[in-house]
Amino acid sequence: MVCGAGKCTGTVEGQKEAYAATYTLSGDSMIAASPPLPSPSGKGGKVIDSWVAHFSGTNVMGTGEEKLASKPDSVVMRYRWSGTRTQ
Repeated sequence: MVCGAGKCTGTVEGQKEAYAATYTLSGDSMIAASPPLPSPSGKGGKVIDSWVAHFSGTNVMGTGEEKLASKPDSVVMRYRWSGTRTQ
């Protein structure tokens, strides 16, 4: 996932095509969401990936969840992640 200028570009594991997500920055945090994407499980259906990130220096840590696009109140998966940002 690479983010800048209000958009993120990333790939789903096991798929070659990239997708674009949008995000909003507020203070030391970022809130982001993807468009409906093919399910990484390969079982059909689409999911929406949303996440929240917090920045500290060049480090970024976040939590996210995937929901079924057809049932936005469902949660398919929750996860934590970390990374670095360039300035």
